[in-house]
Amino acid sequence: ISENSKAQFLAVAQTCRRTAEARRYESGDMGDGDTPAWLDRVAAQGASVASAAALADAAGVEIVVKTHDEAWVAECVSLEHQIFPRHEAMDIPHELRNTRAVTLLCASPRADHDASLGSCVGYALLQRYDGASDGAAGGSNPFAALRPQSCLLTKLAVAPHLQRRGIGKALLAAAVGHARATRASNCTLHVDEDNARARALYASFGFAPHGERLVDFYRSGRHALELVLDLQAAAAPAKPHRPM
Repeated sequence: ISENSKAQFLAVAQTCRRTAEARRYESGDMGDGDTPAWLDRVAAQGASVASAAALADAAGVEIVVKTHDEAWVAECVSLEHQIFPRHEAMDIPHELRNTRAVTLLCASPRADHDASLGSCVGYALLQRYDGASDGAAGGSNPFAALRPQSCLLTKLAVAPHLQRRGIGKALLAAAVGHARATRASNCTLHVDEDNARARALYASFGFAPHGERLVDFYRSGRHALELVLDLQAAAAPAKPHRPM
């Protein structure tokens, strides 16, 4: 695991130790048979960090948070328009300006890889929802159907010429790890029901269909499925899957 990943793990561990439950454990107020929940959380987050770091290493990228970096946001916008038709492209700057609790994760080629690939070769956009008042500022709430303490993965994209190299899997692992670090109860996303490759990727992480299919979810008239990953369950390594 990289030193940066170790630092993230230690920060999460320290945060968990500050909970009331951790203080009870450290003061000896818990019975011998009790298992403090923060130990489970730290173990789960440690597994997520290790998995994300290993997948990023295998794909030759580093996953970095660039929510407020205008240059990186511009690169994501450029990729968005390369990957998606104009009528389906997300207005990423608008999302970052007008949506609360949003995180932009970017995949950047490692220094020992081809510099011609550019700074950003993929990205994921993750939004945290803590209650009915959260979500988009200005009246539109994309979290209306979500449970509190959810994270919504609104975008996961990889440069077309670099797909099927594991970058998408590394981004997804980082997004799940980030959601787990915020102590979200679940991670939710929407996927085109005809996109078998994306559905296989999500299934390999434990995402499962929830509710009925969303008819005409996309502007083109295609339907979507809502997939949910329960983050309260113990973290487990992703199942084997062909790289995205």
